[in-house]
Amino acid sequence: MGAVATLGWDELRDLLAVVEAGSLSAAARALGVSQSTMSRRMAAIEARGLALFADGAGPELTPLGRELVATAVEMRAAFSRAEEALGAAPPPVHVAACEVTARLFVADLIPDWSREAAGGVDLAVHDDLFALKPGSFDVMVSPFDAPPPAPAVRLGALDWALFAAPDYLAARGMPGAGRGLAGHRVIGASGSLVRFGVYDWLAGLGGETVLRASSPLAHLEACARGQGIALLPRQLAADDPRLLEVALAAPGPSEVWMVPVPDRASLPRVAAFLRWVARRVRRSGP
Repeated sequence: MGAVATLGWDELRDLLAVVEAGSLSAAARALGVSQSTMSRRMAAIEARGLALFADGAGPELTPLGRELVATAVEMRAAFSRAEEALGAAPPPVHVAACEVTARLFVADLIPDWSREAAGGVDLAVHDDLFALKPGSFDVMVSPFDAPPPAPAVRLGALDWALFAAPDYLAARGMPGAGRGLAGHRVIGASGSLVRFGVYDWLAGLGGETVLRASSPLAHLEACARGQGIALLPRQLAADDPRLLEVALAAPGPSEVWMVPVPDRASLPRVAAFLRWVARRVRRSGP
């Protein structure tokens, strides 16, 4: 810990920014300085004999670099807790969600929470949640194949089914039981969607994959235009007049959870938000 003691918060903050942003240039943009300024700051730390990056430039940290980053995370959380305890106006709770979870599980929460709490919510919609740096959000809303640890809050579930456009089914016919999607065109997953088991189930049905997309909303639009059969949440597709549900067995539901970043979960504003969401979910029932 001696090396940690030689660095001030500004230096630790700069190092944390580089690690969480993924590069010097991205960290510089986040902090509102030039890339050359960030390079000089990192070089000044290492000139004191503190090797931060294994290759001298990033992104792999040395053991000392990891120690310093862990300390910076603790200091940031402690500062936030102290700031809130002293009555400073709290910042919003930063929620990261994809298009579908934002629409179906988060949109209704925001106005109610904002009426009850100072700071409100900052909702950021991302195509690939699992590529985000932990420092860029407080809580994530996403489906998970297995329940995440407490204090995560279960918000509900996505109910899946296969859909196709009426014109597509008129031309190709309804898939038959026991044949899967053989002989049919299929809209498949890419990006972060391939992490979820429901898309493994879809791939196991066979068929010709004619399009891959990282967004269920893109799947829906391609399906509605007759591109092929898509696996979609019923909450999105069942009431769309452009689509018909395909009469094949569907996978089980995917549970959607609100999961805090570990070092943010104890912040008063984040903890209060999670407790409020949990109460609301309990009141609304299963």
